[in-house]
Formats: sequence, structure tokens, C-alpha cells
Amino acid sequence: NFAVYFFGFNLLYFPMFLAWETPRRVFNYGEGMQVYHQMATVGAFILALSIAIMFITFAHSYVFGPKAPNNPWKFSRTAEWAIPSPPPLDNWSGRPSYASGKLEFVDDAAKATDGGVTAETAVAQQEEEHADHASIWPFGIGLGLFVSFLGVSGLTPFVFNFMETAVNSGNAHITGGLPTGPAAEPNMLFPALTVLGVLILGVSLFKFGVENFNAPEMAIAERWPFGGVDNTKMGVWVFLASDVVVFGAIIGAYVFMRIHMGWTNWETIPFATWPGLLNTYVLITSSFTVILALVMAERQNKKGLLATLGATILLGFVFMGVKGYEYSVKFSQGDYWFSGLEYSLYYVTTGMHALHVILGLLVAGFMIYRVLSVDAYLEDSRPVEYFGLYWHFVDIVWVLLFPLFYLL
Repeated sequence: NFAVYFFGFNLLYFPMFLAWETPRRVFNYGEGMQVYHQMATVGAFILALSIAIMFITFAHSYVFGPKAPNNPWKFSRTAEWAIPSPPPLDNWSGRPSYASGKLEFVDDAAKATDGGVTAETAVAQQEEEHADHASIWPFGIGLGLFVSFLGVSGLTPFVFNFMETAVNSGNAHITGGLPTGPAAEPNMLFPALTVLGVLILGVSLFKFGVENFNAPEMAIAERWPFGGVDNTKMGVWVFLASDVVVFGAIIGAYVFMRIHMGWTNWETIPFATWPGLLNTYVLITSSFTVILALVMAERQNKKGLLATLGATILLGFVFMGVKGYEYSVKFSQGDYWFSGLEYSLYYVTTGMHALHVILGLLVAGFMIYRVLSVDAYLEDSRPVEYFGLYWHFVDIVWVLLFPLFYLL
């Protein structure tokens, strides 16, 4: 397997290095590059063969091979081989230590590591823990995403037919004319897959949200520099950091293209300033209602929590209503996302933000359901705080988009 992989990998990528500055996926290139592309094609097939050999080896070993022991290495002295497979929830019953010169597991639950933080409550011993961290719903989420994206991948003919009809009927204008249409004909299988994937994703997310999962926390562990931040809150911050990258790339593309074309030469897409200004006031007010929701949760005021979350959802619907009206006016004027570069950046950027608002509304609706059904968040208000972090981030993004698209 390694020999075939090594040969195929080099035969695929080394000719690409020799054919330097030849764009990929380009069918027309210099005649002198022909031999390199042919070699790379052969290498690609050999590389694929090596991957097939690897999976065949996996299957053969699984069916006919001997069962691997917990520690297949005769002279291993490291901690990862001192536990069975699959590992228990806490890996070891004590803290691994090499202080004596060999691997030992020390029971020092009353101590803290150097620079670490001790958990507030002692953790039960490994054999007494019954928490199950296996769940089918993450698989359902992945399956729903796969099916929905598979469906979206076949929607191009539908979109092109819409563009062609809109332009030919005079209801839409486009800079530079229509591009070449796809060779495939529209197939209703792909819209059906999209809807099916969204349904699977929605059910999986809902079931995963109502699933009870309380994992025991190790009493002795290194928690610096996040000793005062629980795992869920840390996960929310990491997610928001990734979202900063997403919006940073989109907004950066807008600023780059506008500077390249001339800042003052850029066509302002919104038909008026007041929709953006109104939505700014709406989202800022919704941030205030989210803060009130956290206060009500901390006070264990169920009616107040429902009222403030409901007000947040209402304001979110107002935002989406104004945005929908703004889009409808632009469509009636013949301005679509395919009308030109300025329009593409406008619809993609504001559309991505609107998608985040919709996701926030779905989460808020789920939280209201949980409050009504099981009095959630009255004893533990942290989920309301985490939702507030996300909602405030969405508001901050809009505060940046408003002057870029409506004022400047």
C-alpha cells in the first residue's frame, strides 16, 4: 500500500510542480505541458488505487485478522496504552505520574495541579460512573448536512433557468450577459433531497438539544488559562471566533473589491437608507431584551423569561420582515444577485447575516419550548447567557454592515 501510494503521489504532484503556474481545471494549456498533465492523470489513478488497497486491507484485517489486544506493544511505557479500548469516560481512575520513574496512577483528589484549578465537587470513582457519552444525533446532524448539500449541489440548473427567464423577460438586468448554462437538465430529485436533508437536520438538532447529558468532570486537571470558563462557554467562544473568520472574509472581499473599483465609483445597492437604519434600531433593542431574558432567568422568573425571549423573537421577525421588503423592492427593480459584482456582494453579505438571524430565532424558539415544557434555565441560566453571546455577535456584525452598505 505504501509503495503504490508513494509512487502515485509523486507521479501526480511532481509533474504539477514541473508545469508551474498552470491553473488547475483548465482544459486548454500549452502543448509543451501535455506530457506533464498526462503523467499527472496516470498518477491520480495510481494514487486512487493505493487508497482502495488501504480500505481493502482494513476490511480484510477486520474480518479475518486477529483481535488486537489493549496494548500491542511489548515494551510500551506510555500512559495511552495503560487503558482499554474504547477508553473509559475519565481514562484513568487516578492521575498518571512518572515521579517514581515508572508509570503510576496517583489518587490525589484533594490536591490541585501546579497552576491548575480543583473542581468544586469531587468526582465519583471510575467504576461508579454511568454517564453515557454516546449519542446517535451527531451522526444524524452530519447525515442531514450531507443529504441537504447533496441536494443543493443539483440546484444549479434551476437557478440558471430562473436567471434566463428573468433576463429574457426583461424583469432583471445583468452585467455582461448570461453565462453558459449547465449541461444537465433540472431534476426534481435534488430539491427533494434538499428538503429531506433539512428535515433530518432539524429533527437531529432538536433531539440532540433535548438529550440529557451530564459528563463527570475530572477533579484534578490542568485548566489554565480557562479555569473560570466552563466547556460549553468555551465552545461558544470558539464558534464565534470561527464566525468572525467567515464574516471577516466576506466583508474583506467587499472592501477589497470596492477599493479596487474605486470607493466613490461603487454603486450603492439599497434603494433607501431607512430600512437599514430601522433594522439597526430593531437589533439593538433585541440585544437589550436578551439581557433582560438573562436577568429574568437569574431571578427564576418564568413569565419574565418567556416574555423577554418572545420579545426577542418578535424583534427578529421584524428585522426579517424589513429585510424581506427591501429584497422585494430590489427584485421589482430588476436587481438580483446575478446582476453584477456589487449586487452579488450585497446579497451574499446581508443574506449570510440574515441566515444567522434565522438560526438565532430557531434557537430562541427552542429555548421557549424548553421553558414551557420543563421549566428550563430557571435553575441554570448559563444557556441564556450563551445564546446572548451569539445574538450580540449577530448584532455587532449588522452594526458593521449598516454603514458599509447604506451610508458609505
